[in-house]
Amino acid sequence: MTDPLTALRDVPVPARLDVDPIHARIDELAAAPPRRRRRLPALALVAAALAAATVVLTTGGTPTTTQPSAATAATVLHALGKRVAATPAARLGPGEYYAVRVHQYAASGKATDVEMRSWTRDGKTRDVAIVAGKERGDGGRNEASFPDLSTLPTEPAALAARMRELAAKGQVHPGSEPTPRDYLNAAMQTVFDARQTPPAVLRGIYEFLATLPGIRLIGDVTDPLGRPGKAVAVDGDPVTNEGIGIELIVAPETGEPLAIVHYRDGDVNDPWLYTTREEGVVDDDRTLP
Repeated sequence: MTDPLTALRDVPVPARLDVDPIHARIDELAAAPPRRRRRLPALALVAAALAAATVVLTTGGTPTTTQPSAATAATVLHALGKRVAATPAARLGPGEYYAVRVHQYAASGKATDVEMRSWTRDGKTRDVAIVAGKERGDGGRNEASFPDLSTLPTEPAALAARMRELAAKGQVHPGSEPTPRDYLNAAMQTVFDARQTPPAVLRGIYEFLATLPGIRLIGDVTDPLGRPGKAVAVDGDPVTNEGIGIELIVAPETGEPLAIVHYRDGDVNDPWLYTTREEGVVDDDRTLP
């Protein structure tokens, strides 16, 4: 999998599209010079972290109380894994489709938004790209550039090895040991994929993420669409990632991935790029979930 914050220059152009619009938009945003802000001294960062132990500002900006002594990223991910495993995979009836809408836009609202709308049935997917509100026509997204999550193993050791492979492929500077951010970057495919991720695979991914040393609990949040969620995050290295971290938001009731928020300089309340996912069963290949 390729990091959405880097160019996909080595990926073939999808059929009937000049470029994969979602990745092109991320490319354009990533190419822009990052905002430079004065960084807090190290002691101030420690103080801010201690303050966050009692009050965490959510992505939506609403304060949420948490109990870090009882809840950690690991415990929340374990709980979400159990919940998603207990949620049956969607089944299609006659004439039904599994629809997914992935919408991406800058948090500032100043940049062009892009989205991919997908309808899948009997192993076949119809994609429509929307750029700045204008339909670019039908065009298959290049699934070859993404892993098919339904093929991922669920046995922990085998899954860990596969996650390592995917994390290595998405590195900005290949060849080094994958970082926790590289692994969370690989897990972002659960939001980008036009296909439904099997519940057992999702649980395995959450269980794997729970083992990462750099992952932290954000807590109860409101995602960019106003949906309640549980969030975990990994900060970005100031050099290799330009300080851009990744927040993954998951539905607390079903364990399904809801959104990704890229943020800057360790401040999850300073969002840079939103990516939301909506999915569900519909009656035709035009209706959105």
